[in-house]
Amino acid sequence: MSGSITFVGAGPGAADLITIRGREKIDAADVIVYAGSLVDERLMDRSRAEKYNSARMNFDEVMEILVRSWREGKQVVRLHTGDPAMYGAVGEQYRALDALGIPYEVVPGVSSVFAAAAALKVEFTMPGVSQTAILTRDAGRTPVPEKENLQSLAAHGSTLCLFLSVGDLEEVVRKVLAGGRSPETPAAVVYRAGWENQQIVRGTLEDIAERVRQAGIRRQAMIVIGEVLNHAGTMSSLYDRDFVHGYRRKNGFSGRCAVFALTSAGIQKAAEIAAGIDAVVMVPEKFRCLVAEERARPYPDSGFREAFRKAWNEYDGLVMVMAAGIVTRECAGLCRHKTVDPAVVVTDEKGRFAVSLVGGHLGGANRLAQDVAAVTCGEAVLTTASDVRGMIAVDEFAARHAMRVLNPESIVTISSAALEGRTVDFVMPEPLFRDSFAGVPNFRRVEAPGENPAVVLLERGKPIPQIHPGADILYLQRRSFVLGIGCRKGCSVDELEQTAAKVLESLGASWSNVVHLATAEIKLEERAMLELAARHGVPLTGYAAEELNSVAVPHPSDAAWKHLGIHSVSEAAALLASGAEKLLVEKTKGNGVTLALAEKSEKKRMKTTTLYAVGLGPGSADRMTPEAREVLKHCTTIAGYRTYLDQIPELLEGKKVIASGMRQEMDRCRAALEAARNGESVAVISSGDAGIYGMAGLLLELVESGRYPGIEIEVIPGMTAASAAAALVGAPLMCDFCVISLSDLLADRETIRRRIRAAAEYDFVTVLYNPGSAKRRELLEFAIETFRRAGGDALPVAVVHNVSRPGERFSIGPIAEFPFAEVDMRTILIIGSSSTVVRNGRMYTLRGYREKYDGFAN
Repeated sequence: MSGSITFVGAGPGAADLITIRGREKIDAADVIVYAGSLVDERLMDRSRAEKYNSARMNFDEVMEILVRSWREGKQVVRLHTGDPAMYGAVGEQYRALDALGIPYEVVPGVSSVFAAAAALKVEFTMPGVSQTAILTRDAGRTPVPEKENLQSLAAHGSTLCLFLSVGDLEEVVRKVLAGGRSPETPAAVVYRAGWENQQIVRGTLEDIAERVRQAGIRRQAMIVIGEVLNHAGTMSSLYDRDFVHGYRRKNGFSGRCAVFALTSAGIQKAAEIAAGIDAVVMVPEKFRCLVAEERARPYPDSGFREAFRKAWNEYDGLVMVMAAGIVTRECAGLCRHKTVDPAVVVTDEKGRFAVSLVGGHLGGANRLAQDVAAVTCGEAVLTTASDVRGMIAVDEFAARHAMRVLNPESIVTISSAALEGRTVDFVMPEPLFRDSFAGVPNFRRVEAPGENPAVVLLERGKPIPQIHPGADILYLQRRSFVLGIGCRKGCSVDELEQTAAKVLESLGASWSNVVHLATAEIKLEERAMLELAARHGVPLTGYAAEELNSVAVPHPSDAAWKHLGIHSVSEAAALLASGAEKLLVEKTKGNGVTLALAEKSEKKRMKTTTLYAVGLGPGSADRMTPEAREVLKHCTTIAGYRTYLDQIPELLEGKKVIASGMRQEMDRCRAALEAARNGESVAVISSGDAGIYGMAGLLLELVESGRYPGIEIEVIPGMTAASAAAALVGAPLMCDFCVISLSDLLADRETIRRRIRAAAEYDFVTVLYNPGSAKRRELLEFAIETFRRAGGDALPVAVVHNVSRPGERFSIGPIAEFPFAEVDMRTILIIGSSSTVVRNGRMYTLRGYREKYDGFAN
């Protein structure tokens, strides 16, 4: 049976600068051949492989070990320093293996040149300085091609990164100067980049050689030469606010998006799109491993229709990576009106075309299609007549500028007039009209509507006129936004203004949309806050710490809590002042400023949603607590492991059930939290007590991540299997006891062994859950032997089967006669302590009453 050969880049030095894949290959290796003079040997501390130091070997000796080990069926790692592709001397090894027909794999590593850049805190390609980095070496015992001589390369003016050349740095400097570089050119040498004894020497071409000589550096160093070392350069276009690219377009789609796909190829394209437009991926369970956990929203493999219908109401935009026919049929029964339908875009698995299917203008599907096409380098397909003719539609204009259409039935009237070339009048500020409609010959700006079809922007505070169906006047009104603001002490009004502009631009809004500013009460003293409110004529409200802390937010602030005793300022204040249930723009940071934005609502904010983690007890219905039963009767949705759901059929009637199998706990809890976030009353059930090997901890952990704001977890306790088993056999838990699970799904075996040893050593009564299955016996055997050695052959053990379920039975006996063959996953074991006795068929632990009280026998 042939083995495997993997070339692994060990990184520049430090043992923690290796890739995860490289680390795994080393840990799994049977044989490791490593470059001992350069590779940090600590990388192999955990490995039990045969190790060969190649520092003194020649090529034939190295190849003999690789080939022989491979033929013996062993997993072989050839460990090179840095990245094998850079002066790794691997090319000849590849050729030899190719000639023998032996397959091999290559795992890249962190090159010392990039470790040197990190040590110098420099970018080799700075705009305006150098957009090229040359990775090379000077000629030494190993020559370089004449056309690559250092003098010629230096003449390019690019950043120079030289390997294996520090031994004759004077000669390197001479050649670089001969190539036309100035003596004042910055230079640096990094010795053992990435190691604990890393050393950096900085200077110029004029003095770097002498500085390095004084530092005593002769080898294992990287030389960097170039103006980039001065940290000069212009602003990168990538993050310039005025630079537009595929992932950041002006007038792009704004809103929460979900991307759907049905095949593995489609899922991979969906993940690419989602990363580009900051969306989530609705993924069938079988493909969830193809999507990053943070973006994945898994659903049952056969649950596409239900997931799509749910997403229709939850998200502002849906991108469907699949056939248009599938999407069309699903949309048919869901479309209500262009003013409320989400944007729906369909694209193929290669992303060649992005078709705006539903909600082209008001929904933003045309903009979303263009965003998707920008990410995939495809083509946006827009079929709306105005876009085909190259003019902006009035409903698209409204969506781009954060406006509401008050009478959407008149959109058709205005659009038809525009497409027919008739004159359309616009009543709105001149700059707004000019920026959007200048150059359209049949559009004109007027002060008041007349005989022509017209679009009228109603200013805030003006009464809304009576609107007749079929009117040839389309009325628009700006949406009303609330800005929540947090700031450091003494910030300037300009800093607030700049961050606010950024937030408003993301929605196509302006200060004309802002109706309220909100902050913490303590921040009302900030001059910048008062100046900002006065500058724009907007009221400013401050909230007390208790009010702000009562609001669940997506991004609570540790700093605000530490300094002000407030979990959130900007997000909580925006939600309180707006009455909204969610933010349109979550916390955005500026220079000492945080802002969040919500839309003004007349509705009262809903209270925090409670999700219940319910313990069913050990099995039989009569051991469920009345509180647990009442909660389950009240809830409309119940989530749980299928086996546990089967215990309560009478409580599931008429309810939505979220069921899944073993090892799907994370999916189950996320689905339950999503249901709670959608307004459903939800309980997640566990056997026994939800807080003991149950789902309560996982639910709390998921909520703590901040992904499910506004949800609180209430734990409803239940009787544990340990309590039920103890009552069945007597009273073995009368004194200190511990409970240990022997399942190694979530805890490694050595941790479990350590806990077993501690429990036995300190004489605890011990309850063992999940003691063993047909394939997992080793930990059970270890536990029994450990307790036998600590407590002796007579130590009592109770073996309880199917506690509180049909077929319940138990036996008690000495540990030396433990019945291994009878144990399975439905068994609970209670191992006594030195104070545990078995009398009259009952097992109980003496607590010391006899010694404490006189007259005990009476």
